[in-house]
Amino acid sequence: MGISEKMVRIVYQEMEYLKHIEKNSHLLSKLHLAELDNIDIIASEARECLLILKEIKSLTPYSSVFVENLKPVIQNLKSLEKKIYQSSLNLLASDYIFDLLTNICKSSQHLINNQKFMYDINTGIFGISDHISSSNFDFEKMYYFSEKNFEDLILNIYLLISRFESEGEPHSKKKVKTSKLIQDIQDLIRIVEYLSDKNLPFTLFIRIPKAFKKCIKIGDKIESHLLLIVVARKLRNYTELIENALVGLEELAKKYKNKPNKKISLDALVFNKDGANELGEILRKAEPMFRLL
Repeated sequence: MGISEKMVRIVYQEMEYLKHIEKNSHLLSKLHLAELDNIDIIASEARECLLILKEIKSLTPYSSVFVENLKPVIQNLKSLEKKIYQSSLNLLASDYIFDLLTNICKSSQHLINNQKFMYDINTGIFGISDHISSSNFDFEKMYYFSEKNFEDLILNIYLLISRFESEGEPHSKKKVKTSKLIQDIQDLIRIVEYLSDKNLPFTLFIRIPKAFKKCIKIGDKIESHLLLIVVARKLRNYTELIENALVGLEELAKKYKNKPNKKISLDALVFNKDGANELGEILRKAEPMFRLL
């Protein structure tokens, strides 16, 4: 297959996807998709896990824990363990939709890229010096349309709508409020339909057009939702640490039950203790995630 023939096939396929999107985008609000519900559930569960971890953090100031605080820390860890387990079950049923939404998010955020372009040349330069350096030129940042990312965006929106067609079920007669995630995707579809009517390949912009700014903003909103799903995925790796922390902390609670004011370091270089060590590691790993609360 020649290059020109291949390009015609790609353009034709893209147009078919766009027609399908235009015809069936209403299904996003008409149908109920359990996988998408799971995304909302997982995000909520991940937030709850972070709140538990933050509560544990409040019980361990200055990377240490008093014996009297071991009991509430242990109770919180047990609650965290149960929530992570439940979240893991929901994650297994949502991987495909999560990947689609991630691709939609990335493509919408990168429909336009920037590059420095030369806009003026000092014509007397060649008589002045034997070599040319970047200081001899003036550069201006300009923006250009990413046709590939636009094609990826169209494809993934098409796949999402196809998922609604194959797996979606009609809502009950009671009117259902459209989720923020679906509203964002519907807004994105309207922009995609608008951009598809424009002749954009090889176009340069001095400033980012409003349509692309809207795409970036919607992509950011979808990303903020998906970041909690990323948290849920990371928390699955905490299972063994939590189990070990519980065993060690329960032993410490028994050992020092008559010394409630004894302070146990969570990151001691010397005399580190099983349980406290693992708890310190859990909190250090969780620290960057607290910004999502």
